[in-house]
Amino acid sequence: MSPDDLTLLVLAKEPVAGKVKTRLTPAMSPDQAASLAMAALRDTLETVAAAHARRRVLVLDGNPGDWIPAGFEVVEQVSGGLDARLAGAFEIADGPALLVGMDTPQISPADLAVDFSEVDAWIGPTYDGGFWAIAMREPDPRVFPGVPMSTEFTGREQAARLVQAGMTVGLMPIQRDVDTVADAHKVATESVSSRFAMEFELIKSAHSWPDDDHSYDSALRFGETLHLAVADGRKVELNVHRWRSDADEADHSLLERCDGATLDIGCGPGRLTVELAKRGLPSLGVDVTRSAVELARQAGAQAHCGSVFDPIPREGEWDTVLLADGNLGISGDPQRLLTRIRELLKPGGRLLVEPTAHETDEVLAVQLASETAARSAVFYWAQLGPQAARRRVVDAGFHHTESWTMHGRHFMSFTASLVGSRSVSS
Repeated sequence: MSPDDLTLLVLAKEPVAGKVKTRLTPAMSPDQAASLAMAALRDTLETVAAAHARRRVLVLDGNPGDWIPAGFEVVEQVSGGLDARLAGAFEIADGPALLVGMDTPQISPADLAVDFSEVDAWIGPTYDGGFWAIAMREPDPRVFPGVPMSTEFTGREQAARLVQAGMTVGLMPIQRDVDTVADAHKVATESVSSRFAMEFELIKSAHSWPDDDHSYDSALRFGETLHLAVADGRKVELNVHRWRSDADEADHSLLERCDGATLDIGCGPGRLTVELAKRGLPSLGVDVTRSAVELARQAGAQAHCGSVFDPIPREGEWDTVLLADGNLGISGDPQRLLTRIRELLKPGGRLLVEPTAHETDEVLAVQLASETAARSAVFYWAQLGPQAARRRVVDAGFHHTESWTMHGRHFMSFTASLVGSRSVSS
């Protein structure tokens, strides 16, 4: 099938204040939420307009406006729940079709390129358990009615329904859809030149939402307690005291397994990077927090202030990478992080991981918080227990070589496979 045989469907609501993105209020006003929805919709339509397709259809709840690009048919949505509206949208298709909503403005035309040569259908999962896109070579509207929508199992149930209809199903890359302010912040950082990101920055400025890591800085410098405030109300306590202390016996069990040039990702104040230098190993700590990097340097470590996803010295030449203190959770996307680590490691290099002590596998929208300082901006963090961490790392192309525990902490050692170790990160 040629990409130009495809029908691209966009299921959307007219961005009217009080009727769209209601979960963004009261953090935003209804007008601001509608403005952000408009930006998301325009970004999505622009992406669909740039993708290869035979036909482009906006399946709209509301009235069309001059914000619709040329080349789109506009069809009114059928009434009923989301399952009925999805079925109605695919009734329009007269051949292979892909449907996308208006909640993922970060997608690119390449994300919409589907190949039906080996599968009958595609589904794009989202971090909250739903799906951001669905495609079928031979559209069958009957796969939607009765699927429970807006639950953490929606994507799984919809995929199962495709299989029950006799289709083979492929998975598209996971995306984050915009339901909450935390979602909006994350998506804006992933698509900084988009209309969505620019509109979010304007709204954020109007509310003076904090951007800096004041809580972390205060905790590091003055020894305050620190925790992750989870969007659902939970608190995850962070062991700042251990981060500020010298390496302990459990840390040494990890450091003893470091060979050659070692990169400490999420180094914090640098206790491990400092100890590596004392052992005579070439080492570099990496952390996004300026105050943490300053403390690491003051303690005698070589440290780089920036994201692991930005350029790093000696890419592809590191013998060992450290992910201590649960740092496999960085970015809330372990697959992306592990792909990046394989770029940084030399073929056959070693990855040392300290997962969360208790068994869990979840992505959290969190803020750094202390008793006295303002909370940080919202960011995403993954919590992975030993079993989940091992599964994720092995799935990313590493070989598990060792696991051990000490003083209630769990550690694992992996080696990067010799094939495909220079994968391109997303």
